[in-house]
Amino acid sequence: MAGTQSQAPSTILQRLLAILDRLSKIYLGALLVAVLMLMTGRALDRYFFHTTFDAYEQLASVGVVWITFYGFAIAFRDDRNLRVELFEKLLPESVNRIRLVIFDFIVLGMALVINGTGWPVYFVLGTQHITGTPFTLAIAAAAMQVSTLIICVLCLFRIVAGIKAIRSHKAMDGARPSHNVVPPI
Repeated sequence: MAGTQSQAPSTILQRLLAILDRLSKIYLGALLVAVLMLMTGRALDRYFFHTTFDAYEQLASVGVVWITFYGFAIAFRDDRNLRVELFEKLLPESVNRIRLVIFDFIVLGMALVINGTGWPVYFVLGTQHITGTPFTLAIAAAAMQVSTLIICVLCLFRIVAGIKAIRSHKAMDGARPSHNVVPPI
């Protein structure tokens, strides 16, 4: 019975990616709210209660670092990263598919190098405490590690999707070739 068969793996993967997309939006929103609350708390603490708590700025800075690195991973996921688009317009569609896969292999290699060289930094920063908090600077370095791991996973998905597009020779939608694996919500 065709109606009772389990869903195709690509449909399950797309649903999983859609759930992860929603969770990432909630996470990013929570980070933004946390930074806003920290800075509002700092202003209230300083001007209304006339006390000081040194950790507001440090924790807000860590939040901004996480937002920055996480934003980079999201921009990469949505295919909104900076790159030279001149070749896209000049090259035929089939060559653009190959170029996109090569680009993703290069980004994957760079993300792996950044992640690999970032671990010693993470461990060194783990010995330096943030004033007025129980945290170390490793939480800021963890943002780079997590975002590069996200980019590695996205690259693998995009490489697989790109190779499938090359093999299938199907026409790409839109004026610009894309291999975004996250379905629009």
